[in-house]
Amino acid sequence: MGRITVVQAKSIRPPCLLGSAHLISFSFSTFLIIVVHIFAYTTGRWY
Repeated sequence: MGRITVVQAKSIRPPCLLGSAHLISFSFSTFLIIVVHIFAYTTGRWY
């Protein structure tokens, strides 16, 4: 249990801003991929 709490404290405290920025970039990239897939699907149906 002690090791788990130490790992959690190290993973949460130092890269707080980096973690949030990575999460935002990851969600934006997945959203962009979904939009591209939807656009390709709709344009594929039109052709």
